[in-house]
Amino acid sequence: MLERLELRPGFHGAIWGFTYPGWCSYSHSHAELELNIVTAGSATYLVNDRRVTVAKSQLLWLPAGQEHHLVHESNDLTMWIVVFRAGPARQLAWADGSPQVRQLTLADFRWLDRLCRRLNQTMDAQLGNSGLAFLAHEAYRAGRAELAPVAAHPVVLETVRALERDPSSSLIALSSAVRLTPDRLARLFRRELGTTLVAWRTRCRLERAIARHAGGESWLTAALAGGFGSYSQFHRAFTQHVGGSPRAWQDA
Repeated sequence: MLERLELRPGFHGAIWGFTYPGWCSYSHSHAELELNIVTAGSATYLVNDRRVTVAKSQLLWLPAGQEHHLVHESNDLTMWIVVFRAGPARQLAWADGSPQVRQLTLADFRWLDRLCRRLNQTMDAQLGNSGLAFLAHEAYRAGRAELAPVAAHPVVLETVRALERDPSSSLIALSSAVRLTPDRLARLFRRELGTTLVAWRTRCRLERAIARHAGGESWLTAALAGGFGSYSQFHRAFTQHVGGSPRAWQDA
């Protein structure tokens, strides 16, 4: 799904600190080149048919228009997310559309972290745009040791996409679709993505319910549409994954 990012007028991009909110992110792309610099923990993405894992002191380039999906993260994940929509930084996007994972030296990691902190506080568009272009080139220069993405297992990819289409799917239906037993599919899923199939399905259901609620539906209607059997089941899952009730999250 193409996502429209709301960037400040006059700015050629944006930068923000990211802490994982507790539910799964949907598969999406956007017109901007994206840079992720992991400052703590680790994250695993599905990018087309490849599994991409990044950890502290590593960075990930996602070319403009690249579909990507955060599928697993450590509890302590934090990172800088930077997007570029214009200027010299856009020349760093790769023509083949593949993600690029790079290992940083400790000195480069600390330098880029400090640079991100300073730019995150910049309110002046001219200064911010110059800083973003400088950051892009510094990150490109620093990340020289490339870490190759791993091809994701086709059965896992098929299961992930099936749950994106319909998070109410049962484990029996999912395993039957790929001609595996539920136990074997569950083991394969955890080995490939680092999370359980049940946990992933729950997160997909939460994402669907949250999106439906944002579209104007009540929490009950959205929860049932997301695949939960009852509002109480949805409430328990929401509290466990997000850290608070739906009402408290909405009022925050």
